Amino acid sequence: MLIIVFTGDDQGKANAAFSIAKRSSHHLRCGKNTLTHSVLYDIVIANHSAHRSFCLLLLHKNVLSINKAIIFLRRLVMTAKGLLMFVLAAVLLVGVLSNPVHAQMIGTVKDVETSVGSSGKIDWTTSVITAVGIGAPPANPANPAQARAMAERAAQVVAYRNLLESVKGVRVDSQTTVENFMVTSDVIRTQVSGFVQGAMIMDKKYMSDGSVEVTVGMKLTGALADQLLPKTPPAAPMAVAPSASGQAFTGLIVDARGLGVRPAMAPKVLNEDGKEVYGSAWINRDWAVREGMVGYLKDQGQAQQNPRVTDKPLMVKAIKTTGDARVDVVISNADAAMLQGAAQNLSFLEKCRVIILVD
Repeated sequence: MLIIVFTGDDQGKANAAFSIAKRSSHHLRCGKNTLTHSVLYDIVIANHSAHRSFCLLLLHKNVLSINKAIIFLRRLVMTAKGLLMFVLAAVLLVGVLSNPVHAQMIGTVKDVETSVGSSGKIDWTTSVITAVGIGAPPANPANPAQARAMAERAAQVVAYRNLLESVKGVRVDSQTTVENFMVTSDVIRTQVSGFVQGAMIMDKKYMSDGSVEVTVGMKLTGALADQLLPKTPPAAPMAVAPSASGQAFTGLIVDARGLGVRPAMAPKVLNEDGKEVYGSAWINRDWAVREGMVGYLKDQGQAQQNPRVTDKPLMVKAIKTTGDARVDVVISNADAAMLQGAAQNLSFLEKCRVIILVD
């Protein structure tokens, strides 16, 4: 988690900023400093007064531009009225990071990334999909300001179009992509298109020839996942009866490196007999929508220390993938029995405390 502080002296602007934040916009201002960040996780404190306004926002730690967040906070500390807010934010941050309730994925330079569409990229570690668009200035602009504005607008249009194309290519499970859902349901098509149009502008680059490159992005979790994950998951098949004497764990790490696994929003873990030991039948849907059904990482050490699986995860080795899509993984019957051997383990499966290691 990351605590970001918004401060301002103008009551109207503060109210407007708070209203924007509630709609999950992604631009907060402190004076002339603008921070672009990932989807709001929750608003923990909001307070407005005639002479003093501030808003503490609780964000995913995997903010899309962590360096911008750090710069933002440093600038805030440099102001006398921002110092108190920064201290309060630091105190709250310590409390949040020590709370294991929220199974958040911590993004690193070793994030699991795949390309999708013509200019899209999915960071499966942070569950963020991005796309790029480039816009050129008009041939005969009235002035330089108009040229830049029109180039920015053109780049944004292309970026959002490319993002929609990229989102369509996201694999939901071993058999379907987002596009499959959009083709079969007018409601989902409309909803997904709306989510894309509400995506945030993550970055802008101004080229020497006057053109502009815009990067837009959105989360795969949250509203999008709510539309795509099964509304009523099937009943979980019980491979073995859990007992109080079984060994209890706090999460599951499946080492699938070397198998060519392709990340997806809703993968399954099967045993050697083809029975599902983890998938949509095992999860609490609210947790899956908020956290994602699994987290993807590359490094075993980082996975074992990740708050998603907390302090005592079960580490198993995947035997193979199954299906042409190579989304679902197979573990041994012995590992599956160990996983299902204690009733407590079913609780962490419900909360999606699962990480899959991939190449």
